[in-house]
Amino acid sequence: MEPLRIAVYSNSPSSPSGYGVSTLNIVERIVRAGHEAAVLCNFGHHGMPLFLNLPESLEHGYWIFPYDGNGLGEAGAVAMAKKWEADLVVTNYDTWPMKSMFPALRAAQIPSMAWTPWDFLPDYGSRPMWENLVNATTVLPYSKYARKNFLDHLPTERVLENCYLGIDTDVFRPVIGDEMEDGTKVTKEMFKEKRGFDEGGDVHITMINKMNKAERVAYPYMLEGWKLFAENNLDIKPRLYLNCDLNQGNGYPLDSLLSDMGIGELVKFTTRLDQGLGLTPEQLSALYNSADVTLCSTLSEGMGLPIIESLGCGVPVVSTNAMVMKEVLEPVCKELLVMPQAEFWQNVPGKYVVPDVPRIADALEKSLKRDPEKDRETLSQYARGLFDYDTVVFPRFMEAVNQTLGIADQICWKVPEPSEELKAKAKPVEVYSDG
Repeated sequence: MEPLRIAVYSNSPSSPSGYGVSTLNIVERIVRAGHEAAVLCNFGHHGMPLFLNLPESLEHGYWIFPYDGNGLGEAGAVAMAKKWEADLVVTNYDTWPMKSMFPALRAAQIPSMAWTPWDFLPDYGSRPMWENLVNATTVLPYSKYARKNFLDHLPTERVLENCYLGIDTDVFRPVIGDEMEDGTKVTKEMFKEKRGFDEGGDVHITMINKMNKAERVAYPYMLEGWKLFAENNLDIKPRLYLNCDLNQGNGYPLDSLLSDMGIGELVKFTTRLDQGLGLTPEQLSALYNSADVTLCSTLSEGMGLPIIESLGCGVPVVSTNAMVMKEVLEPVCKELLVMPQAEFWQNVPGKYVVPDVPRIADALEKSLKRDPEKDRETLSQYARGLFDYDTVVFPRFMEAVNQTLGIADQICWKVPEPSEELKAKAKPVEVYSDG
């Protein structure tokens, strides 16, 4: 394949959001494969364009074009893509707010591929989620669930087979049992003590990882469910670890919430310094390896990176039985899926689900019956087979890039000039006037 110039419109690769993390992983691999890459930021970078050097093992870097203050940056992104002479623009983002991006790219004769989720229930009232994709060259859904919904509205030939977001399974993997330099084997208790649970290591830890969408995090439901589980299982010393800012809580005052619920003393948080600097993938993997179960029973997910990161580390996940969460977890954690108690309309145009608090507690209790050693093997193998960036996700991504460019080659971007022979056969146009 000839080297390509691929621009990715998304959150900054330095952003801890799912879009930012996945963009970082994709553009690094685009460069490793011998292509050029640029990120057209709609969030996370402001100011002058930066040149970001990749790790020393890589020979090249990629351009970051910052957010330009124009709404979601669509007009500026298209102008930057034209100036950079991109062969393809990939949007790794929601599509419901993107009203001008794809028509502008089509007018500029730049092929586009929308790598995108469907993070609502199918029967929502507003249509921009798929209407804004009419002018995209192709749609690359995150999941099979997303693809099914897009196929209900868009031409079949332009909705490609799905490509999941991924993880580096060399980082997000089970480390319990690994041998350290001094010959000592890593134990779960070591990790728990590092998290601040210095009660002899014999505590049961539920992990809730930071989630960046305030309208779908569902902290009150998850915390109420965990409290009920804890009250019913005091003998296992239940504890909760939250990888999020105590004072932020994505819209919820978590310090007040935990205090009012009477569980504040059972909860540990990531340090404020780590919250400010952001955790490395290795540090995040260590958190998952500390946990006995991950709780991610949210109102909605487009992909749910905490879910697949946890699976990669061999830790089971309690989540909501809907959308992509059901698709990913049903094969390996079916009994831990929580049936919703209700559905509701959100101001972002879509319908979400509300997780059921008693069923969250019940699912956490069911997780106690699982075999941790078996989970470390089967869940990590499952994650490696579906979500590993190097062996699964990036090859599928580049396959989709080639499919998109192939479809773009068939598009008549301009009406061609008529041949001289055709011009000679054309009859002259007679113009009439009143005198």
